Amino acid sequence: MDREITKAQFVLMICTEAYNRRVMGQETPGKGHGVAWEGHLIYNHIYGAGSRNTKFIPVVFRRNARYTHPNSSPRRNKILFERS
Repeated sequence: MDREITKAQFVLMICTEAYNRRVMGQETPGKGHGVAWEGHLIYNHIYGAGSRNTKFIPVVFRRNARYTHPNSSPRRNKILFERS
């Protein structure tokens, strides 16, 4: 997975409540180890880029979602999917 992240120009992060809990280590014990590992890789890539996030793009499914990836902020780019 780390090689693929390195090779990619952009990485879309599908952000849900469960994803956020797991990245933040707030999930039920024994659940979400894969997402926790993924979050660790993402943090390392951002750290290695001098704390500039130019690669990881959160994808959220409703406006004003509070469960975006911890590294995202209201000023960062996001992709929003909404039902019409």
